[in-house]
Amino acid sequence: MSERPTAFERLSIAVGSSNLTMDTIHRGDLDFIVALGIASARNGAVASSLMRLHLASTPAALKTAYASVLGLTKRFNSKRNWRLSGRSMQVVALQALAHHIVPVCQHCHGRKFELIEGAPALSAKACKHCHGTGRRPVQKKHRDCIELVIAALEQIDSVTERAVARLVR
Repeated sequence: MSERPTAFERLSIAVGSSNLTMDTIHRGDLDFIVALGIASARNGAVASSLMRLHLASTPAALKTAYASVLGLTKRFNSKRNWRLSGRSMQVVALQALAHHIVPVCQHCHGRKFELIEGAPALSAKACKHCHGTGRRPVQKKHRDCIELVIAALEQIDSVTERAVARLVR
């Protein structure tokens, strides 16, 4: 295991930093913020809005991220011939974004097993809600569409984070 923080961890620190001075010798917080801007510009509006949401978590960032995910869902709807109505596309986008932001099962809190009240240990039974995955289950209606959008969002985050890491090497 590495002691070095990931690019996303460094971005989290940089966004809250009060020291945004440029240092030509050492990598500073400003370098990570600039790298995020470059990577987001290269990877599109969805990448930019998702990173802003992950790092800032403001209502404005949530609204922008939802609009981007809805646009992505509309593109999937037309390219993959899903035939979703306008309201169904909104539901798919909202569910995918919600799952992407908070993927942990709300019942077992990602522990994969049922919790026993007052006990210092978990039970041996897998969580009934997530079936032992630790991830929040996706709703049944439009499940395939929602899972595809979630996978796309995870891929976008991964590509953006790798691009930031490459830029600040």
